Amino acid sequence: MDSTNKMQIIQCNTDRSKHCFTDFTNYFINSPHSVALVSEPYTGAGNEVKAIRGLDIYQFGKDSRVKACILVKDKIPCLGLSQFSSPNLSVIRLQANHTHPHIASAYVEPNIDEADTLHKIEHLLAHHSNTRCILGGDFNGWHPLWGSARANTRGNDVIELALAHDLQVCNVGDTPTFETITHGRLRSSIIDITLASSSIHNYITDWKVNLDACPSSQHNAVDYTYTHPHSHTHLHTKHNTSTFLYKSNKANWGLFKDSISTQLTNNDTLDTDIHSLNTTQLENFIDSLTEIIHTACRASMPTRSSGSACKPPWWTESLETQKQEVIHTHHKLHAAKRAGQPTDSLAAQLHDIKARYAAELKAESTTHFKEFCELQTKENVWSMTNRLLRESAPRRPPTLTSDTTSGRKPPTSPIPLTTTPSRRGKSWKP
Repeated sequence: MDSTNKMQIIQCNTDRSKHCFTDFTNYFINSPHSVALVSEPYTGAGNEVKAIRGLDIYQFGKDSRVKACILVKDKIPCLGLSQFSSPNLSVIRLQANHTHPHIASAYVEPNIDEADTLHKIEHLLAHHSNTRCILGGDFNGWHPLWGSARANTRGNDVIELALAHDLQVCNVGDTPTFETITHGRLRSSIIDITLASSSIHNYITDWKVNLDACPSSQHNAVDYTYTHPHSHTHLHTKHNTSTFLYKSNKANWGLFKDSISTQLTNNDTLDTDIHSLNTTQLENFIDSLTEIIHTACRASMPTRSSGSACKPPWWTESLETQKQEVIHTHHKLHAAKRAGQPTDSLAAQLHDIKARYAAELKAESTTHFKEFCELQTKENVWSMTNRLLRESAPRRPPTLTSDTTSGRKPPTSPIPLTTTPSRRGKSWKP
């Protein structure tokens, strides 16, 4: 089958940590993976993951902090399904071919399913019994079917759910997906799971634990390939990860200004009292304004062609060396476990170098941001934006009020099902 019918997917729990999430997203952006299922992403002071250039983020925070989201690279055609999603469950529909498979990212809290996520998954599966579905996430459950030594209550609940809705376990082997040091001893388990509908289970191949994707996290990432049956759409695309995204020397500045003016006219930006915003509201305001500028740029100037993968501008040789040391030590630890050798010393060593790596990662990122802020002046960064903000006024995003794809009769009262695509991701919003 043509390789363009293959999609590489990766999933990882990033421990709600800024440096872990940064580590993982940097790896994802520069990797061949198209989709990332993330459990416990970093949200900062707010409820949602902040925008990341080049990625669509499907998340459904509402009034609670997002604990599961999906990152999708640009030009991968997807729709977010908010009627089946929650802060702990993100569901998208892949628009790649006539089969429209569903992909879901989930996080279930340990001990007690506080957000009732398993029932929400059951609701999704019950309404899409004939749909191909891939479900991945941190379920905090053990079961021999995915390599655990024994089953716990959560693991049995997940298996019952899978059997009831014809899902198959995709996990292969017994490499732990969670590893931590407690009282100087290595503790590990397999709690990150991938499930797929029986109809596409054989199309999920090369499932493996990825020790390199996020060495700063306590969780190991897993990745696999999904081959689209009978696909006629090429999904893979290269991505420009350069700092310079647009060819401003070829810009149509008149069109740029008109686009910004139109967006601001249909948006409530100019009515916002910036001085009254708290930290979270200000971050959301900045995200919204940034997306307005991106939209205007895309409408008025060409984007730069895809280049080679690159690190963040603040990445250093020392960081790269420490990252490789973490990865190398992690591999040595797993090799020792497989050989039945003592692991306490290696586990302690891994814990120490991971802590040093995380601290330097955080320090370099913070220092670079401070230096960037000190270089900026009102004139060289904000002059045009400030003028346009003063001269233009507000708008409402369009909504789609009917469902023409589900095969079900639409409700009597129109319910908005979609909102305008944004850098946070596209969504069907009930």
